[in-house]
Amino acid sequence: MSDGDSVVAAARLVRSERIADVLADVLATEDEELVGWRRRAVHRHGSRGVSGRFECALEDGHGVQRSASVVVHHTTGKIPDGTDPILVDGLTLHVWEFPHDPYIPGLVDAMDPDVARDVLASDRIPSLVSRRYRPTRRAVVAWAPADSSEPATYCKVAGGRTTSLITKRTRRIMAAHLHLIGELPVAPVLRAEPTRGLVWLAALPGRTLRERLRAGDDCPTPAQVIEEVSRIHRLPLLDTGADPRHHADVIRHIRILTELAPDLHDEVVRVVEVSAEVDGPTVLVHGDLHDGQLLTDEDGLIGLLDVDGLGPGLAAEDLGRLVANCQAVTLRGGEPAKRAKGYVADLFAAASALAPADQIARAAAGAWIALATGPHRAQTSTWKADTRDRIALATAWADRAAA
Repeated sequence: MSDGDSVVAAARLVRSERIADVLADVLATEDEELVGWRRRAVHRHGSRGVSGRFECALEDGHGVQRSASVVVHHTTGKIPDGTDPILVDGLTLHVWEFPHDPYIPGLVDAMDPDVARDVLASDRIPSLVSRRYRPTRRAVVAWAPADSSEPATYCKVAGGRTTSLITKRTRRIMAAHLHLIGELPVAPVLRAEPTRGLVWLAALPGRTLRERLRAGDDCPTPAQVIEEVSRIHRLPLLDTGADPRHHADVIRHIRILTELAPDLHDEVVRVVEVSAEVDGPTVLVHGDLHDGQLLTDEDGLIGLLDVDGLGPGLAAEDLGRLVANCQAVTLRGGEPAKRAKGYVADLFAAASALAPADQIARAAAGAWIALATGPHRAQTSTWKADTRDRIALATAWADRAAA
């Protein structure tokens, strides 16, 4: 079995009911047995691997249950020490329980109350909440102090196969924040331990633009949002080692989407080719700009999140990704979705003052190709239809770019 075929086979396995037998065999001990499970997500790592996330219920001999978040991972590359491989249907799998991800060793400390008390210099036990977890890649843990009047602290955790790679990625996060402090409203770095992949950031106020759009609440005008975003593009370039152009290249999604919607292969390839033609001068870009990264009040942008991907790129790619992600709100239905349609149209018009409209449309097409993988990753009940709907939106933007 080739590497590519093994990844496809592993993706089918973690999506199938057969995975229940795998979980039962791996998790069963003398003291506990698997009594229930639920698939949470399927993460594809390009053509290199796949991870399935599952919420499992385990019960001991006394009828006491506990919940465990479990990852089943297959990779064509090397895996760090920390798990023993198992062989299932000819596939080598690695299984671990959160937070013991061998690629993200600092995650154990991020979820440790004693570490939190030490960092926060508090005798009280804080609430530790996993806000984001991408197996093998990264995580974000919110530390909410026992005193609710105090702001939360966020612990970002970088992953990698080696300590040197983890250190490099952690220093990239630190460099991005330090570059923007005093220029844009980003969280200050409170503390960092690069070799362990840990960066602690202060919480920022405000609600995300996405939250406001979904609720149908008042938002800063599209012109205000674009003006604030343009401030990033006017700053001096910073080479942190991040490559926003690589992040914007959606060719890696062709194989995945072909597996999910085989009959749309040619259409996906055409859209990817259109999105690859984005051009323009090199400027400093956010790298993963979307409505969930913008903290706002009614008057404008008051916070900028997740600047880890800051680096040299194209303004149109930042803007196209933002437009596409705001457009995603229109898929939810209801009155807020209707209002969001007008907001997206105005946002696109405002963005066109910073980059050519056809270039932004190309970037939006590429962004929708990336967004088309989301329903499958989240394993929604309607992911097949949702995937096709998102490919259709990508096609519409590609057609608009070519018009």
